[in-house]
Amino acid sequence: MRYYFLFFLLLVSYSCSREDQNPESIRIDLSRSYGNEQLENIVDDIRLVPLETNDSCIVGQYDRVIVKGRSIFILDKMQNTVFCFDTTGKFRQKINRQGRSGQEYITADDFIVQDNTLIVFDNNKSQLQFYDFQGNYVKTIPVCQGDQIAVNPAGGYIVYSSVADKYHVHTFNDKGEKTGEYLPVESKIINLPSAFCNNRSILSYNDETFILNFFDYNVYSLKNNELKIKYRYDFGVKNMPDDLLEVSDPASFMQKIAKDKSVQQIENFTETRNWITFDARYPVYYNKNAQVYYVFNELKFPYSLFFWQAPLAINDDNEYFSIVSINQIQALVPAVKKYTGQYPFIETVASASINDNDNNWVLFFRLKNN
Repeated sequence: MRYYFLFFLLLVSYSCSREDQNPESIRIDLSRSYGNEQLENIVDDIRLVPLETNDSCIVGQYDRVIVKGRSIFILDKMQNTVFCFDTTGKFRQKINRQGRSGQEYITADDFIVQDNTLIVFDNNKSQLQFYDFQGNYVKTIPVCQGDQIAVNPAGGYIVYSSVADKYHVHTFNDKGEKTGEYLPVESKIINLPSAFCNNRSILSYNDETFILNFFDYNVYSLKNNELKIKYRYDFGVKNMPDDLLEVSDPASFMQKIAKDKSVQQIENFTETRNWITFDARYPVYYNKNAQVYYVFNELKFPYSLFFWQAPLAINDDNEYFSIVSINQIQALVPAVKKYTGQYPFIETVASASINDNDNNWVLFFRLKNN
């Protein structure tokens, strides 16, 4: 019990220690309903791209997806492999350098793409392994243990850890020397379940890095090696109850978390000049210019198949993207002829041969005034 209570105290300490930062506070009413009509008013240039499937490129898990230039990179942790497709869905190559030599990784726990280099994070070795796009070894940089990595726009690299020794966020230079530590962690909560980590807790975009924590409505910004709370969200009646983390044993805690209907985390956060998108039980799209938000909790077929969560991120061409499972694509097949005229972007489904074991598809789209 004391570990979960300490986690709550830590959450309070984050807020209290940063009150002088004056972050922008944004209230989101998740009970407001938005559907297909509102989505069509803000979304443009939708396209679906099927990923090629053959014996060399069967992707089992889509643990991390990065679109860079004309390439789609997908990490499958189960296979410890990064698959590369072009933006038309054609398979290019895969990189698997699993092993115990100095040029290999034991596990591929995360990855990033920088220029023409693929950087794989090996938590077991506490290293960043650098490869070219053909899988040739380039170099190794020692870092620390963690969950996720990002390029530091100020130079070097960032490692995020859901349960760290002293800090959640660590920065390193190009030589692997630690240059900073951010978001202090109460030492007595090290034994908290490691499951409490966002699917994407850290994301660098342009000149700043966004950082998210579980049980925390703050969006942190690391810019020029200075950490601030950039946004603080308020979900009203969907805010976490004060006693959410007050339980007597881990089993009861997990049951309580599973039953709770409040917002426990912010996920898939992305910001551009005009828009903020994220998941908070439902996908939320916030127009910064108009200060208007949309909570897409009433989407109907076929949009409900494709926009049930906020986009994963954006590519270099300011397109948003998400992964669409092959099961979702198959659900559209019986009705595709009926809806093709109204929704031209699903014409790709009408002309495709779809099998149960095919790779997933990628959904690309833009937001108006983006």
